[in-house]
Amino acid sequence: MLRRRSFAALAFGLVTLSAVPTVLGQGSGTPDRIRYRDFEGKLVDDAGELKESPKGIEWLNANRKTISISPDQVVKIEPTNLAGVPTTDLLTARSQEDVNPGKAAAAYGEMLKKAGPNAPERSRRFLAYKEAYFTVKAVDAKGGKEFESEAGKAAEKMNAAAKTAIRSWEVWPASRIAARLYAELGDFPKATAVLGSLASVPDLPKDLKHEANLLEAAMALRGRNAPAARSLLDRLASDKDFPAVGPARDRLSVMRVAAGIAIPAAPSQAPLPADAVKNLLAAIDAAKDPAARGIGHLVLGDLYAGHGQARDAMWMYLTVDVVYNADRDDQIVAVRRLIPIFEAAGDKDKVDQFREKLPRIR
Repeated sequence: MLRRRSFAALAFGLVTLSAVPTVLGQGSGTPDRIRYRDFEGKLVDDAGELKESPKGIEWLNANRKTISISPDQVVKIEPTNLAGVPTTDLLTARSQEDVNPGKAAAAYGEMLKKAGPNAPERSRRFLAYKEAYFTVKAVDAKGGKEFESEAGKAAEKMNAAAKTAIRSWEVWPASRIAARLYAELGDFPKATAVLGSLASVPDLPKDLKHEANLLEAAMALRGRNAPAARSLLDRLASDKDFPAVGPARDRLSVMRVAAGIAIPAAPSQAPLPADAVKNLLAAIDAAKDPAARGIGHLVLGDLYAGHGQARDAMWMYLTVDVVYNADRDDQIVAVRRLIPIFEAAGDKDKVDQFREKLPRIR
């Protein structure tokens, strides 16, 4: 998921960058601003002439040291100059990003329209992603029917931006955001397909290919398509390059157990498969990664709900929401599944509480 600017933002785009060397990059000779998260999660601001690809971004910093980061570390990029786009238009759009995301989206969309189909690839890619990103941000702030009626178009716009960016770093965040929106709308097959396409992007780093496959499998499980998840997870398990230990292996292990559990498509009064619950709980207990535990509890919630045990399902979903919410997608699904449980129980306060929570956790 993406991490969530004012006069300070405008100043950020106007900083003089003459001291930054411009050896790597797109050939413009003009340094761009970049904000990213280092390996400890700390936000870092830097500048340089950026070389962008699905592998990530590379540039020389002020100390002439080559910096390389992965697509999942990028927070934002702000070109100083963008071919075919007036700088004043860029600054106007940036001034709206934290004030009014909808206006920012419209501004970037207008720039994209003015630039036209013959604009340089980087310009079209940057503007398409920015328009989609702020369209989504504006939609995410909405709730209820308003969100449901607008999220589909936002997902399609973001998915289109991902396809435009298939040769650059934006394909990673754009695909993930599009998949999350599709899932929120209940279209898990499309969400799964988007993540499958992401995993097949040429030059995506191997660890992110594995991550995309895990996300694809998790989305299949959220959509209660255990056979599709099982097939994908078995393939990952036989991949000699897949990590033998660590968070990714924890998630793989928990999901392989989860994918072996049959969950009724509709609430059933059939007896709960005790062995399945026992095995999944054991896999969850063996995992150290919070995200692995989250997906495990989400599947447990689905299993309880599928066997008519709404109260037990409620506790599993609450556990994902409150304790194991490292994966924001799992948390969103859990909160969405709590709403009908409280509706059925006639608890209007809880229904309102969780409906209001959704925009805050997106």
